[in-house]
Amino acid sequence: MKRVLLLVTVLVLTAGVAQGDSIKALGSAFGTMTTAQTIGQGEGVMGLGVGAADMNSFWGFFAYGMSPSTEGRLKLGIADDSNVDAKVEFGLDFHYQMMDADITRQDPLDLSVGGFMEYVDFDEQSVFQIGGDIIGSHSIALSNNTNISPYGRFNVRLERYKYDWVDQNNLKQSKSESELKFGLTMGAGWDMTTNFSLFAEFQFDGNDGLFAGLRYRVL
Repeated sequence: MKRVLLLVTVLVLTAGVAQGDSIKALGSAFGTMTTAQTIGQGEGVMGLGVGAADMNSFWGFFAYGMSPSTEGRLKLGIADDSNVDAKVEFGLDFHYQMMDADITRQDPLDLSVGGFMEYVDFDEQSVFQIGGDIIGSHSIALSNNTNISPYGRFNVRLERYKYDWVDQNNLKQSKSESELKFGLTMGAGWDMTTNFSLFAEFQFDGNDGLFAGLRYRVL
């Protein structure tokens, strides 16, 4: 538990530094769409999501459990910035569950840590993001034999921007910049059955807005 508190402290301090950044964060087009619970070794889920935010988006994902405590996700979607046409965005993430309230009943919550990357190429600007995050959640049994799991996610990431333009001499120019950014997500997942879940969340990371989605177990 001490290591978890130390990690959270470091992330919060990093976030305080990041607030002074001069470039507005692009943020994630994919949201979080998961609790801290990993899906289990050999299990697989597919899902769809939509974001109504500064950058609207629609995407699909596939998650696979690589061990009882680890999972990875592949994400592919369309991001629509108001200044340019919609573009394809690609993402990956990986999570390790280090605390499990459901199994031991000694842990106060489910907690996972992980890393992620995203890439999108708008006409004259491409953005590559890579970072780490921490997700906490807790499952609550409802009277109708379903479960709801409020969750929160904090992330710290490096956003690298590349700008391309044609100068007055008709020569192509480019410029790259990198900025440290952070984000916070609060939401809930509702397990309607053992195989089907719904998600809704608010994201604050530069791409601020409401995200919703569903996932279905296929393996």
